[in-house]
Amino acid sequence: MAVEGDERGRDTIERLRSKFSTWDAGHFVAFGEADFERYYPDRFAEQVQEILALTDRAEKRARKITLLDEVRSWIETNEDDAKNAFATSAGEVIEVLRRIEAELFSGAKSEVSEARARAEA
Repeated sequence: MAVEGDERGRDTIERLRSKFSTWDAGHFVAFGEADFERYYPDRFAEQVQEILALTDRAEKRARKITLLDEVRSWIETNEDDAKNAFATSAGEVIEVLRRIEAELFSGAKSEVSEARARAEA
């Protein structure tokens, strides 16, 4: 599980680590940023700042959704630029996702390798 690095997120991670104390603590991660939007590429930084400064929760939520739609649209029309930009802005998130992927699929890959070895024998 990965959550934003705000106080609520860190508290959630601590509670989960306590509740599931036999699990590897690395299964519970709080990102360094309190707001996930801070991982958006620099081209969206001004909008992110404006949105995060809002105090009206409903307006903030609505503006976050609108910005997310804008980010998605930009990704669809600028795939290579987006990959490069996110590699810089969201390196921490990408690393966490790669670790999760490796954990999830390392067993599956070894099962496939074992099945192939048995089939070839």
